[in-house]
Amino acid sequence: KKLTQDHRMDLYPEWSPDGKEFIYERNGEMYSKVDTYEVHLMAADGTNDRLLTKLPDEAWSFHWSPDGQMIAMDTRSGIKIINRDGSSLKIIAPGGSYSSVWSPGGKQIAYLGEDKESGSIDIYRLEIGSGQLSKASPPSSLQNQRSQLEWLPDGHILVLCSGNLYRSNTNPTDDTLTFQSLTSEGDITWFRVAPDAQKILLSR
Repeated sequence: KKLTQDHRMDLYPEWSPDGKEFIYERNGEMYSKVDTYEVHLMAADGTNDRLLTKLPDEAWSFHWSPDGQMIAMDTRSGIKIINRDGSSLKIIAPGGSYSSVWSPGGKQIAYLGEDKESGSIDIYRLEIGSGQLSKASPPSSLQNQRSQLEWLPDGHILVLCSGNLYRSNTNPTDDTLTFQSLTSEGDITWFRVAPDAQKILLSR
């Protein structure tokens, strides 16, 4: 079933946690110059399409909070969050930040970002309520095009670094993160965790 009917490009759909809606980005027609990007929310059956906000730059990844009340967006100018009703859009991480993930309780967001002084890619954790930011170095240098985070239901973090998958040994609310390697071949480009967190799909 075709859900959108115009000639513009509708991209990056992401289901809400309850599966009743999805968020997506709408921009211009193919090969046309785009000045603004629209973020839309639509019911699963294609009805009640509504504009949440307009952005000056592209958002290529959407991430719902566990309770479905907020959405994080990875954009060229940084990571932004917005309420489900389209209110309170704000930027929480600078340009160059990406792979944002919510903690299981929805009180923190972790993401990958560049340290401006050293140039290294580090893991950042932001408390949404207080704005407190902490940083942890990953187990090895990251390759931007092959880097990815996932926050597991048990509170631990998976990170893809330089083609290998690592799992944090300590809960990410601790001051220091340590990791154990789950793979060693260095050829993984993508992964996805099963809903029950018992299995992991890998792309090599």
